[in-house]
Amino acid sequence: MASQSKILVVDDNRNICDLIAARLKERGLEVATAANGLEALEITKRDRPDLVLLDIMLPWLNGFEVAKVLKADAATRQIPIIFLTVKDRIQDKIMGFQIGADDYITKPFNWDELLARIGAVLRRAAAPPREPAPAPPVPEAKSRGIAGGLTDVSLANLIQFIEVDKKSGILTLTHPKGSGYVLFSEGRVANAVAGRFRAEAALFHMLGWQEGGFAFEPWHAPVEQVITAGNQELLVQGLKRKEAVAGLRARLPAPGTRLAPRSGQAEEVGKPETREVWEAFADGRTVEHVVDALEVDELTILETAAALYERGLLAAQGGP
Repeated sequence: MASQSKILVVDDNRNICDLIAARLKERGLEVATAANGLEALEITKRDRPDLVLLDIMLPWLNGFEVAKVLKADAATRQIPIIFLTVKDRIQDKIMGFQIGADDYITKPFNWDELLARIGAVLRRAAAPPREPAPAPPVPEAKSRGIAGGLTDVSLANLIQFIEVDKKSGILTLTHPKGSGYVLFSEGRVANAVAGRFRAEAALFHMLGWQEGGFAFEPWHAPVEQVITAGNQELLVQGLKRKEAVAGLRARLPAPGTRLAPRSGQAEEVGKPETREVWEAFADGRTVEHVVDALEVDELTILETAAALYERGLLAAQGGP
């Protein structure tokens, strides 16, 4: 196996995931892991691994649906997929190969066999093709959904369009700062992920995206309803958050202004969560940098930063 190859291991069992990753790293491979179908899509589309080792029984989006989305996208279609699963029915194996899998291995597995099959798939993928190969058949690909730009159609409008048509599927959003996904079940928002954000927090984060693109891929598999609020309630909450964010940013210096903690004021900061935001400005960062860096909701960061700035615990240091 080529030592520079990157493998994505997808399994919701953290012990199995870590064990496989450790064995592959021993072989000099670069390894990333994902615990659910949405995370697998996000990492694959962002990092373009050389191979995806994919379980089928995953939360949020099962392995078959992950493979369908990857094989329907020209940017990820050529990434090899090996299913590694307890599902040993012949129907499941046929389904896996019809979607476009390069191999199908059942659990429990033999380590030497697994490593050998991974090596074989990587070698086939690295070999120059004899002739351009047609895209593998993808069930339901004939209904490719819709695609366009967020400058023309906002996420809020897309949610309303999909609700009217009662569609089920995955809406992929691309943005200069990253990508995100919204799952729909019969027109209702069922789940969302965007970087470190999940569920409602991810949806609210993406509602603020005004540039980039979108693509909707329909499918009819069951989807776990992680987000329980209705679409209109979510959009109302999102609008309120948008207004709150605008108000908080108005209390802070102009975008791009670097802020820094006032020296000798640590005792005045207060609670640990407030101190985390205060210390994040230690190198003279902008509010945008801190929002991107911390695993904290944007609204919370802005509320804290505005309060610190107005108390004189953060001081403007000039532009970036």
